Amino acid sequence: DDSTQSTIQLVGENNLMLGESTTINLSTNFPIDEYTIIRSGDDSTCVNCLPLTITPHQTVSYKVVALGESGCVLEDILTIQVEGIYRIYVPNIFSPNNDGVNDDFKIFPGTNLVKIEAFRIFDYWGEMLFEAVEYFPDDGQPTWDGNFRGKEINPGVFPYMLEASFINGERKYFSGSITLVR
Repeated sequence: DDSTQSTIQLVGENNLMLGESTTINLSTNFPIDEYTIIRSGDDSTCVNCLPLTITPHQTVSYKVVALGESGCVLEDILTIQVEGIYRIYVPNIFSPNNDGVNDDFKIFPGTNLVKIEAFRIFDYWGEMLFEAVEYFPDDGQPTWDGNFRGKEINPGVFPYMLEASFINGERKYFSGSITLVR
């Protein structure tokens, strides 16, 4: 009596934020000699290639096809939803008072940022106080020290505009304000 049904399942995260990774694995209740994985979108295939770690830039599906013990074809599909949340942190306050804490203004990248295309800070009248273009916000990034033309800027609130590129090829624009305290 062969009442045990052959099962096969792709296992992995179903929801990811843009820039996150997941590992796809195979779960089955019988030994498999060979299986094929098919990726949606380009229908690329691989044979016996799991576990597979991926960082998808958009929602994608993977399908597994294998022969069951009784010779029947078994399939399973894993769809991974990718949410396009663009991660970048721009602080809203800094204190360039030479105390060693928050003396320079800088941007903090998220997992899906490729490059800062342009970052500009303005005064109340629209004059540009700081500009940095085409860089990645890391330890060597350009920072603003709260000065303009060699002189300390008085405390206040300063608008900024930011253009950034992300791993899925999209450019996003952000704006806000930075409070300078001394």
